[in-house]
Amino acid sequence: MVEQRTENPRVASPILALGTTPRRCILNGAMWCVPPKSCLWRDEGGHQNIQTRSGFFVLSMLYSFRQKSYKYMRKIFTLFFAVALISFIGLPAAKAEEDTALNEPVLISEQIEACNGNQGLVVKRLNNDGVNAIPTVFVLGCYDTIHIFPNEQTYKTWWTDFEDISYVDGAYIADKKLEGNVTIRPGTYLVKQPSSPKVYAVEPGGVLRWIPDETTAEALYGKKWNTIILDLSDELFSDYTIGATLTTTAYPNGVLGYLPEGRVVYLSGTSYYNLPGSVMDPLRLESKFLVPLSAGVMATYTDGGDLAYDQAIAFPF
Repeated sequence: MVEQRTENPRVASPILALGTTPRRCILNGAMWCVPPKSCLWRDEGGHQNIQTRSGFFVLSMLYSFRQKSYKYMRKIFTLFFAVALISFIGLPAAKAEEDTALNEPVLISEQIEACNGNQGLVVKRLNNDGVNAIPTVFVLGCYDTIHIFPNEQTYKTWWTDFEDISYVDGAYIADKKLEGNVTIRPGTYLVKQPSSPKVYAVEPGGVLRWIPDETTAEALYGKKWNTIILDLSDELFSDYTIGATLTTTAYPNGVLGYLPEGRVVYLSGTSYYNLPGSVMDPLRLESKFLVPLSAGVMATYTDGGDLAYDQAIAFPF
């Protein structure tokens, strides 16, 4: 017997003869990787020892055979269990994957081409002193266009404050193509002219839909419909176009509301789209403009799924 000692009796050094095949064996509860016909064991003093006697070799082979048998049995049992588990949950899992695909967020606009990277940037022009700015607020649109907010009430239907404003010089403004005024954001206020009793809802693109009577107004916007009306001057009224008259059977496009069960949705066409908070906030849609949607009217609408972040809703300029 040849004795080998190490400083730490619990850690075995690999002891392999050149050209030999490692085997495993256990003596005194310790398992090591050693050459054939050898077995590493611990003596009474806790020292590591190599034993090359044939008796130890036989024990080593028997133990190795038993370990391999257990190993193969475990593999067979694991395989059988995996097949049973897959067959049990396979169909529900496939159905869940299908449902997930159906519930992917929906992009409802037709604006496929990406605009310039600064679309939606709100700016003020600095005076010649480079310090003070003129009061007019502009917003950048697609293809290097620029639009003007005609007043603060229009601006605040799109942004709640002025924290996002950037300041640019006159050359930057002059380099853009000046388009018309920004109109009231759809799904916010109803509008009218001071000189006329007619009340209109605003749709995307600055389209006005006349609400012909109080019955229609209350059916679509609830009993407090007359508290969400803004006056438009005759000059600003010309920024809009007149669309079809509204009826009690359908809402105008762009309405933000909540269903009878409380779900917050966005209306477009004949569909309603769920509005998760992760999308509602980046779109800058405010809960104060939520309309109580009529169960009778909404019976004609279909569930369009979750609304995705849509640049054409956030910045339709």
